[in-house]
Amino acid sequence: MTRTLLAATVAALALTGPALAGGTGPAAQPPVIIPVAPTPDWGGFYGGVMLEWGQGTVSNSGAPGRGPTSVDIDGINYGIFAGYRVDYGSTVFGVELDLVSSDMSVSGGVGEVDSLIRGTLEYGVDTGNAFLYGTAGVFGATISPSGPFDDYDWGFVGGFGVDYRLSASTFLAAEVLYHRIDDFSGSGADIDATTIGLGIGFEF
Repeated sequence: MTRTLLAATVAALALTGPALAGGTGPAAQPPVIIPVAPTPDWGGFYGGVMLEWGQGTVSNSGAPGRGPTSVDIDGINYGIFAGYRVDYGSTVFGVELDLVSSDMSVSGGVGEVDSLIRGTLEYGVDTGNAFLYGTAGVFGATISPSGPFDDYDWGFVGGFGVDYRLSASTFLAAEVLYHRIDDFSGSGADIDATTIGLGIGFEF
């Protein structure tokens, strides 16, 4: 009888052992959440260098009894830019100053553009790694005519551009700008020019 009871007890333990072992297994581990680094916004101070190609015309209505005249203007510009922007999340507003040295020349040896200064406002869309914007403001141009003195005057500038982020503090800039001066320095000549520029910018 004792031998039979012992055998029954061993059999019962053999059957319940796996169930007890399964109930004391390791607890499931919580999922690991990897944080995503936020994309830097476009707000703050910035500056950089630029290279532009420009083309346009210098036109004059002509003296009484003579027809209008027009000559071409083209060449390369290079310079620096600096500004400040406020990023509102989906939109960005900013101001920018450009100081430009120019090698644009007027056909026929009439003169050449020496320098440009531009002050503009920017407003556009923050898409994350890209900033798409329109811009408008004023610019000044120094032009050396065939005479001994430089002439200087102000006009309107406007256009559009895109900045694309290369790193957390560096971006590639591309911009198309239209420039217009009426009656340059009282000469009766009107200046129209379009520039296409590329630059590298750095945020501070």
